Amino acid sequence: MISEIRLLTCVTGAKVKSVVGNLNEPADLEGRGGLAEWVMLTLHTFRIERAKSYRVTLDLLSEMHSMLEGIGLKRLPHYTVLRNWFARIPTKTWRAFLG
Repeated sequence: MISEIRLLTCVTGAKVKSVVGNLNEPADLEGRGGLAEWVMLTLHTFRIERAKSYRVTLDLLSEMHSMLEGIGLKRLPHYTVLRNWFARIPTKTWRAFLG
């Protein structure tokens, strides 16, 4: 049986990929630095759903290895990267995801 958190992440990941339009983009853009836009949106959804700070969200995810595997991550960004990225997300992208 799949947990509610895992189900949320799977559904969110699929929806986010359709919004950003890069269905085949890998989660971790190692050669280019950073993480894919769909990953960052998925992490934000998890943060908002759990009602946690950026720091606590990444701390929780660091212990959830199956969640990270499901997203395709081997590493997590620093919480400030997540916070700064969220402050700059285009409103158009966020609205498309929430719609």
